[in-house]
Amino acid sequence: FNWKSVDKYSVCADIHFDDSIYMAVGTVKNTPSGDITSELIILSADSTQVLASLPFESEMMLKAVFNSEGNIACLTDKALRIISLSGEVLSDYSFNSKAIRKFEVGGKWTALLLNENLVGKTHKMIIFDANGNTYMEYTVDSEITDMCLSDSFAFLLGVEDITVTDISAKSSDTYDSERSYRSVE
Repeated sequence: FNWKSVDKYSVCADIHFDDSIYMAVGTVKNTPSGDITSELIILSADSTQVLASLPFESEMMLKAVFNSEGNIACLTDKALRIISLSGEVLSDYSFNSKAIRKFEVGGKWTALLLNENLVGKTHKMIIFDANGNTYMEYTVDSEITDMCLSDSFAFLLGVEDITVTDISAKSSDTYDSERSYRSVE
């Protein structure tokens, strides 16, 4: 299987194994007017045909990641969309003026950490289900350096603390840390 594009640059890709092998490719290209157009291209290893293609005008593709249900979490600089293998947009969440601080997919969950500015301690954490419905949303007052997501928990690592979220219980607790950490997995 070989897929080539002469007018786009691939900026991200992910693979999903189900009854077949699927690939989501995020591309970017410049338009004649100088704007950026991103596109999500969905491919199958069983075919040389593109399964679906979704353009996003004036948006910069950042990530495309499959969740455990086989849907694609597609992140641009302006929105998070959950998209099915057939190319149907299941949900569309626009950030408006908020800045993306962290993005993570774990199991069937997708988490987005937003901030009013690129820096600062007040963040909005949103966890979406496999189809892009908002499952829970809360505020985190910490200088976040990293985030990790599993089927059951979300961990937000701060400079001075760690926030642990029990997703099924829809509850979170923050614990002081004795030292500064930079990453969590």
